[in-house]
Amino acid sequence: MASTITNYSSSINEHFPIPGVDNDTSGFRNNFGYIKNAFTATASEIENLQLNYAGILSNTIFTATNIVTTGTVTASALIATNIVSTGTITATNINANTVTASTIISPGTINADNFIAGNSVSATVVLSTLIVANNMLVGNGNSLTNVTSFATNPPNDSRGDGTHKKGMVYANTTSLYICFADYTDGVDPIWVGTTGTTSF
Repeated sequence: MASTITNYSSSINEHFPIPGVDNDTSGFRNNFGYIKNAFTATASEIENLQLNYAGILSNTIFTATNIVTTGTVTASALIATNIVSTGTITATNINANTVTASTIISPGTINADNFIAGNSVSATVVLSTLIVANNMLVGNGNSLTNVTSFATNPPNDSRGDGTHKKGMVYANTTSLYICFADYTDGVDPIWVGTTGTTSF
């Protein structure tokens, strides 16, 4: 929505009153009227922003240096230096391609179709719960530390397979498995876990 403030402020005659001239009082009244209407329009627009700030968090693209929320951020693309959330971040893409030394701290949940951290990224991600993602990508040799993602299936044995990455976990009602290294040659163990009272 375009601002209506200039509809009034642009009508203010900044050259009135004219020095050394007997000025008509209607000029004063007109200027004061325009000023009053401009302030009224300003107050209305600010109140509208205050009442609808939640909608601002749901814009298609949310770009910020810092996002701090105790509620929910919903966006198609989320680009930020720092995300601090005790709520839920739901996004089609969480894209950190232009972020250096950023931190995502989330005691809540990040749900994303794609969690992409590439190109110029060197980031530490700290999560007390989880990232739920169809794809988690780290590009161009950059790395994320302390990232937790959930494997779809439990590992067949401690050596894992080519889909397994450091930081993955798998859990159900009786088992817990943690991947402590990226898959390499299928010879070295990369998983530790427990099933009931038996570990491998």
